[in-house]
Amino acid sequence: MIIDQESAKLGYGPAKHNAQGLLMSQLARDALAIVLAGGRGTRLGPLTEWRTKPAVPFGGKFRIIDFSLSNCVNSGVRRIGICTQYKAQSLIRHIQRGWSFLDGRFREFVELLPAQQRVTVEWYKGTADAVYQNLDILRRHAPEYVLILAGDHVYKMDYARLLAEHVARGADVSVGCVEVPIGIAREYGVMALDDQFHIVDFEEKPLRPKPAPGRQDIALASMGIYVFNASFLYEQLIRDADDSGSSRDFGRDLIPYLIKHGHRVFAHRFADSCVNMVEGRPYWRDVGTIDAYWEANLDLTHVTPDLNLAIRSSCRRPSLCSRLRIAPAQRSTRSYPAAASSAAPRYDVRCCSPMFTCTAIATSRTRWSCPMSRCIARSCSGSASSTGTACFRQGSKPVSTRQRTASVFSSPTAA
Repeated sequence: MIIDQESAKLGYGPAKHNAQGLLMSQLARDALAIVLAGGRGTRLGPLTEWRTKPAVPFGGKFRIIDFSLSNCVNSGVRRIGICTQYKAQSLIRHIQRGWSFLDGRFREFVELLPAQQRVTVEWYKGTADAVYQNLDILRRHAPEYVLILAGDHVYKMDYARLLAEHVARGADVSVGCVEVPIGIAREYGVMALDDQFHIVDFEEKPLRPKPAPGRQDIALASMGIYVFNASFLYEQLIRDADDSGSSRDFGRDLIPYLIKHGHRVFAHRFADSCVNMVEGRPYWRDVGTIDAYWEANLDLTHVTPDLNLAIRSSCRRPSLCSRLRIAPAQRSTRSYPAAASSAAPRYDVRCCSPMFTCTAIATSRTRWSCPMSRCIARSCSGSASSTGTACFRQGSKPVSTRQRTASVFSSPTAA
């Protein structure tokens, strides 16, 4: 697939109605995301005594991993694997209850990939080894691109733009980078770039981080986000597994090796794909310490928080959409005319969640059924009487209401 440089500037949501946006949408469908969620998070102390770091609650009803998963879904990357290892029960329960709405019949899924000694008698040794031990699963899904994500950062990003830029540059690997103060850069992988954003040096957690070009107070840090061409990734993981001196880590071993041996490794600026800018700066937080975690949560209490978790739109069920974090451009607003005369009372029932996309108009003399093929119930049906009674079927539980649409959605409930 050929895509020009300008495509990297287009967003996925609203841009999906033009040619370049459709190409980006196809790139997202051809990608598979692997979320690394097995971290112990020792710096968070008691918060991770009984759960892995990505499963730590954030902002009340969310978990830290929700940001990576939400970014995937809203970017169009609907094939997601989650590598788990350390005390994963809380995370597994959260994924099963909150992220089970994707439909495998449409090549959409969130799949748990626990450490289970698939290749050797050892557990995951590092980030690269976690992917290597699931190579057979990756090959079965046959993606064109593999998106490697850290599941323990707080940010909002359009991965489709990252994929488009990766393809436009003809890169073997693209690494997401963000500007951080030089004083804390030693906690991250730090990179040096040339004028074409080609990575010429990469060092994991250096004692003396190198500043960014022209800035002595800023360093370019890796976000733990990598895009690989799938076939290239398979080759390099197998090579790295055969290296007895490797620690099986992307940042410590794989990326420095690729740079040293002249492969096309490029950096992607987070500012080019961030969807939550604060005064021209992209919002990104590593909540790896108790102080950072505390401050990031308190930020949400401000009148205008830096991190915007609300979906401000004309949605009739805002609590449902904000919980699922669905962009307004992705809502279903299809409606169908009633078969009876226009003089009959009409009840327009709508919902904008991908889990509940029934849209129907019923009249007092019309028997109706769900016209959407992806209703959560698959066969939502009901009838309307002159009193306005309509039957909604969510799963196996029917819900009856005698209210018009405005009343039905005036008191929304979370999914």
